[in-house]
This record gives sequence, structure tokens and C-alpha cells, in this order.
Amino acid sequence: MAITKRNMIGSILYMTRSIDRMCSGYRQRAGIPASQARVLCFIAVASEDHDIYQKDLEEEFAIRASSATGLLQALEQQGLIRRESVSGDGRLKKIVLSARGCEIRSRIFAVTNEIQQQLQGNLSEEEIAQFLRQCEVITRNANQQGIASSSDSPEISL
Repeated sequence: MAITKRNMIGSILYMTRSIDRMCSGYRQRAGIPASQARVLCFIAVASEDHDIYQKDLEEEFAIRASSATGLLQALEQQGLIRRESVSGDGRLKKIVLSARGCEIRSRIFAVTNEIQQQLQGNLSEEEIAQFLRQCEVITRNANQQGIASSSDSPEISL
């Protein structure tokens, strides 16, 4: 299939859709939606070093508080996490994996590893490092302040 000329936005969106399609088959094996699996992985890995709070999820995934609340409520309802009060501040709740969350953690890690291997293909470590650096720069550029808010700009269809 010939690749047509795309701008950066089109290329990023195309890549995102392609990865999403690739991951759809893996999602069923993990047993939970991809967004919940990513959050569960983050909690499992990051909580080894320090306590995890909702604010950490908001920052890690660049999501609003309401979105983080929804994800955490879904994980809690499925019995995958629980929120525990922190001594000294009754309002602050750390997020920990439940026994059930620990059980499916290895399945999610295995699926995540397969996806990672498929995406890496035959890329060298240097190519991967360069790609990740470029992604960081593009993300920083996209997050710069001073860009007109959506309510100030005419709607653009991409």
C-alpha cells in the first residue's frame, strides 16, 4: 500500500488509529478495557516506589479530575483497586491494587509486553530512543500555553 503524503497531525492520528486497531484483539485477552488496563499497570508499577493518588493519574495520563474519578470508580466497582485513607488527612486517599487487581496484573503485563514487541518490530534501541524524544518534544509543543481555547477558535475538522 502506498503511503500518501501527510502532515504531522494526519500522521499522528493515522498511527494512533492503527495502534488502536492492533490493540483491539489484545484487549479481550486482558479482560478489561485498554484505558483501565493502562491505569492498572501504572498503579502496579508506580506504587512499588511510592503511594499513588488520583492526582498522580491525572498528571501521568493528562486527564481531567472527572475522567480520573470515572476510571477509578470503574476499577473499584470491578474490585481491582481500593482507596485507603491516609493518616493525617482523611480527605486524601491512596490507591492500591486489590487482591483481584494483583491477580490480573501479570496478564495485563504480558499483553502489554506483546504489544510493545510488535510495535518495536526491528527498530534499534537508538531509533526507539529518538522516537520517544521526538514524541516528548511534540507533546510539549502541543501543551504550550498561549494557544487559543476551543471556544475562541472556529471549529476545524481534522
